[in-house]
Amino acid sequence: MHAQLKMVIACLLAFVLAGCVARQTGTVPRAESAVVGVVMREFEFEPRPLVAKAGRVRFQLMNRGSVEHDFMITELMMNMEHDRDLVQPGQTKTIEVDLKPGLYEVVCTVPGHKEAGMKVTIEVNS
Repeated sequence: MHAQLKMVIACLLAFVLAGCVARQTGTVPRAESAVVGVVMREFEFEPRPLVAKAGRVRFQLMNRGSVEHDFMITELMMNMEHDRDLVQPGQTKTIEVDLKPGLYEVVCTVPGHKEAGMKVTIEVNS
């Protein structure tokens, strides 16, 4: 119990100090991105479809499969904004993108994965 109290106090102190540093340096904390959890496994993305609000979206990619996968939003690749993010089995990675309202297709570009059905739609609402 005593260790838990120390941990809570340390967290609160870190939070307060972070706010003081932000005020002293004149930086304004950035608005948090919406977080969309995505489970990747052979050969699917979950949930289906992915749903997000327009703006800055943070995708938390969790590979629960036994081989590497990636997450490519095809419409962004056409505009040369895609970063290939290979996620190893058991690994979690986070990527952030700016999305406008609309429908987007996501595929895994590891050879054969898209063809095996590893694709999903992102519904982005305003």
